[in-house]
Amino acid sequence: MAKAIKPKRPTQTQSGLSTTKSFKIDNDFKSIFRENEDDSPEDIYELAESIKKEGLINRLIVWNGFLVDGHRRYEAITKHIPGFKWDISSVDDKTLKLLPSKEDVIEWIYKNQLQRRNLSKEEKCKIAFHLKEQMTKNTKYGDGDVLKELGKILGISRATAARWVKFHEDSSQNETNSDLPNKPKKEDKEPAQKSLDIAKLLAKRSKQFTKDVTNFPVEHKVDYWEQLYKLAKSELKALKQEAE
Repeated sequence: MAKAIKPKRPTQTQSGLSTTKSFKIDNDFKSIFRENEDDSPEDIYELAESIKKEGLINRLIVWNGFLVDGHRRYEAITKHIPGFKWDISSVDDKTLKLLPSKEDVIEWIYKNQLQRRNLSKEEKCKIAFHLKEQMTKNTKYGDGDVLKELGKILGISRATAARWVKFHEDSSQNETNSDLPNKPKKEDKEPAQKSLDIAKLLAKRSKQFTKDVTNFPVEHKVDYWEQLYKLAKSELKALKQEAE
């Protein structure tokens, strides 16, 4: 009589992960990495094809069952690679195991981003800004000098760390202001408006000239008008510049 075949249990790896795995997603973790990404379905499919050919080059990093690093790869695998084997070669659940809180994990994420190559000044300053914000929330720093600790992490002085944070704050403020309607500038005036402004200024000056000339003796009025003509030419040039 043939023996009954028992169903196989999911295989276990050295880290206790089964070959089928569903990680918990925390939007706070996910948003840090996906802030500037807008992947189309085609992008995710192409990533899956790359993983099929070359394998998972960088392991997914997990903390307490939450996916921390590798959201795009995880999405590509779950959507397009059925039967993918989750094991110690594809998942790292040890690196962050000793971190006690979610705040510490987020701090690790920003620190890890600083290890990326070819970061621009703007990117470094942005990461420094967010890292400082996160350190301020973390109770382990207490009432300590967060900027000083930030400088140690970045390998720079406290003053430089402060400048990096300020640079990002100013850049963000400028971007916000650029979205507001701009007040009309003088150079944005229509030609008709410019002409009207010049005419108003000339009329104002003309009244003053007329007032002056009426107080002159008759024998000097002709000379005065000749001089006034020459003066008016230079005045007109100055008034145009003033109106502009």
